[in-house]
Amino acid sequence: MPQAGLRLRRQGSVGKATLEGRRWNSGCLSALLSFGFAESARASGFFIGRIYMGKRPAFLHGRGRCIFCERQPPDVKISKEHIFGDWLREIFPRDATTTHTHGIIDLPVIGPADVHPTVTIGGGQGHSGTKKVKVVCATCNETWLSTKVEEPARPILIPLIAGRACGLSVPMQRVLATWAAKTVMTAEHVNKRPAVIHQSERTWLKADLSPPPGWFVSAVPYNDAEWRDLGIFQHSGHLAIPSDNGTEIEHYLGLTFVGMGRLFLLVRYSSWPRIWDMFGGDGVMDALRIWPPHQTNVPWIPQNFITDAQVEYFTTYIKRILEQPISLT
Repeated sequence: MPQAGLRLRRQGSVGKATLEGRRWNSGCLSALLSFGFAESARASGFFIGRIYMGKRPAFLHGRGRCIFCERQPPDVKISKEHIFGDWLREIFPRDATTTHTHGIIDLPVIGPADVHPTVTIGGGQGHSGTKKVKVVCATCNETWLSTKVEEPARPILIPLIAGRACGLSVPMQRVLATWAAKTVMTAEHVNKRPAVIHQSERTWLKADLSPPPGWFVSAVPYNDAEWRDLGIFQHSGHLAIPSDNGTEIEHYLGLTFVGMGRLFLLVRYSSWPRIWDMFGGDGVMDALRIWPPHQTNVPWIPQNFITDAQVEYFTTYIKRILEQPISLT
């Protein structure tokens, strides 16, 4: 079979998709957006990018359904879930002067290659660690998300954030990967654009306390400025996969990375598992992969770190994949 290019599902009759990004990040946006701006006394960051199409589907059972257990009021109360656990304020302090800054990037991904992105800058009061999403019920928030995800991850995250040498056993890798997947799933709802992660995957995480099939998590020591103060970058989009009979099967593709002190987490996920085999491994992503685990003990050597120059490579990772031709045979 001849090679076929993966493509984004087109938006209605317009035939155009959009790449959107939001970033709340410490320091300025100069590394990614090529310009800077004045900051307040203390600033923190958050960035979310998404290749999106169409409108968010209507809620099937009314607004306010928990994204994990699928229950809704009046059976449960929908609460505000922190993207980053509130305990992290001990490591990333904030005060009344703390602000966040975000950038929104709109870039056509179908059309002339020389089209420039439209960049909008905004911000607000509060540290990125205070960001919440009202998509999780109080029962999930106060039970398994706290006792089985957040609390077990805390003693693992603290030394990694601090840049201490250690080793990650298989159980530790599972806990850390589950925490990362939960963070991806909740952060997806900061942006009001359509979510791509399937309900079955969130249900899997709740039931199995592990990332769902098709999810890969890597952890890398980090030592630079742009992403050290709770920064997150998230790209996701729909894929239209050609089939033998000429129709297209819809899947999705996503990449999220999180910066926390001296720790950098990378999560890649897709409902079409073949995609990762087709494009081969990535040196950084595979070197310290913690899920699915492929080492009984991952040595954590802070001296082997990545910097903002390497991080910038990942901001265009999804776009590069979408542009590559593949063979479906």
